[in-house]
Amino acid sequence: MQNLVDVLAIETNPRAIIPCIRIARGVWVASSEQNATFSIEMKFLYTVSGRQAPTLTSTQFISAMTFHSEIDARNTDVHAQSIALQGQPDPGSQIQVTSRVIISDRAGTRIEVSDVSTGSFPVG
Repeated sequence: MQNLVDVLAIETNPRAIIPCIRIARGVWVASSEQNATFSIEMKFLYTVSGRQAPTLTSTQFISAMTFHSEIDARNTDVHAQSIALQGQPDPGSQIQVTSRVIISDRAGTRIEVSDVSTGSFPVG
């Protein structure tokens, strides 16, 4: 069974990462049309000047992401908001990313809705 979320690709520039994300269509519809407060938590690991940068974590509401295309009946391609880098990744290195869907209950307790998805992307 497919995970609810996967980072399909990332675009980088000297200041930011912009993730392209596959999200289960039902989660997208619940967030964008029915005001469900699902978020995607993403963590990025990369090197700057030959050293491991601190883990970069971004949690974004799915409803704030931009629809790009419907992949198929079950999956949607969305673009997250840009995430500021803590230094320019080394050219030729890899950016490691993990992602998962989360939601909070009424008390604010975090609930992990999906397993962690992992990926690795080259820096151009």
